[in-house]
Amino acid sequence: MFIYNDVRYAFTKLWTGNHKIFLAGTIDMGSSVDWQQNLMEYFKNKGGRWLLYNPRQEHWNGSKSGEMDYQVNWELSHLEESDFIIMNILGTSKSPISLLE
Repeated sequence: MFIYNDVRYAFTKLWTGNHKIFLAGTIDMGSSVDWQQNLMEYFKNKGGRWLLYNPRQEHWNGSKSGEMDYQVNWELSHLEESDFIIMNILGTSKSPISLLE
């Protein structure tokens, strides 16, 4: 069986494969637990054809001109493109953006 696994972060192009999943939820400007990484490991071990859209960026700079607009538009586009949305709001977070997703 052919298995194709891929993860796309903000600043990557759309892919037209099966099972597109958006990882929505707590990031807290990068200071929260990286639950997305745990989920990526889960799907890696599960097998199958899937593509994860992960909005967490390793080097986020919200003060950079145009960065916030790009991030928000990337997320909205990929939320619409997704077949499934996994929402994970950690109890210790305020996650105001996640609530809008």
